[in-house]
Amino acid sequence: GTTNSPLVNVRDFGATGDGVTDDIAAIEDAITAAAGRTVFLPKGKYLISRPITLAASAEQTYSPGLQLLGEGMLLTEILSAVANDAAIKLTAAAQLHFTVDSEIANLRISVVPGTVNGAGVSLTAAWFVRLRNVRIYGMGGNGIEVVLHPELHPDTSDYYQCLYLDIEQSWI
Repeated sequence: GTTNSPLVNVRDFGATGDGVTDDIAAIEDAITAAAGRTVFLPKGKYLISRPITLAASAEQTYSPGLQLLGEGMLLTEILSAVANDAAIKLTAAAQLHFTVDSEIANLRISVVPGTVNGAGVSLTAAWFVRLRNVRIYGMGGNGIEVVLHPELHPDTSDYYQCLYLDIEQSWI
């Protein structure tokens, strides 16, 4: 995890990937340190107790999106113990502010048995989102959901919600 590296490894921030230890704090710290660079989750099961969230900045209209890269769909798993919410959320801090150019790749998202879960990935004001080689399964709700930003008028075009969603080689 040097500042010159294109990848920020969650293990450098204390994530264990053992499927038992809650890794959410380490993942959040890695996302903060990445500052737009790619966050890498090596082989393992990463238990999370709250959503992995990236919110667009309230100070600028367009914020760098989340770059989340696993080692492979069969090797890296985000194991959600998040009740009634999504495992991964791209959202906005203010009206008409957006995350731009997010990619979630080479991993699977599942739920801890018995957990009532809302969705695998939730998108609010997220533009240019790519899901590549991702498997989302076992969710109690949608694999992917597009959510109206609470500050936007209900008649606002979906254009402002999620623009260009690209799903490639994924099972949802």
